Amino acid sequence: MNKYIYFIVCFVSIATPSLSHAFIPNSQTARALGDNAAVFTIDYGFEAGKSPIYLPVLGSTDPGKNEFGFRVRANDEPVQYDNAFGFVVSKGASITNGMYVIKPGKSATFTAIMVVQASSTLDTMEYNTNINYLPFYYGEDQQFAPLNVHQLKTYVTPTVEL
Repeated sequence: MNKYIYFIVCFVSIATPSLSHAFIPNSQTARALGDNAAVFTIDYGFEAGKSPIYLPVLGSTDPGKNEFGFRVRANDEPVQYDNAFGFVVSKGASITNGMYVIKPGKSATFTAIMVVQASSTLDTMEYNTNINYLPFYYGEDQQFAPLNVHQLKTYVTPTVEL
């Protein structure tokens, strides 16, 4: 019986085409840009399987369809802020129609950059950001497939005092 289960698992693993692989972030930073602004970064990678992968270039705290979403937090709680925006730079992916494209069988690295201007009405706190929504699309017809909550748990920056 165990031989049959092993055979089925091996067959399914080989016969099922890989869509993509998202890599755990390997570097996160937080740097103050003065008294009330900071830049936060998260480095991550993606590898396309047999189909191209499409990823967002822009980010927002209220993301649209083709944007990654991020939260601004202070002292581990949601916090008021004056301004925040995000964007992504990449090595290994090109931009087509406002989305990064990874060709089949290729990989690319990305750095999400989030700039936050803290509220001038609040006391000094420890700020950080986390990516809470990272959509990607695969195949020529661009099938939607966001990273799930468990995958995004590591997409968190260190803190910086503002």
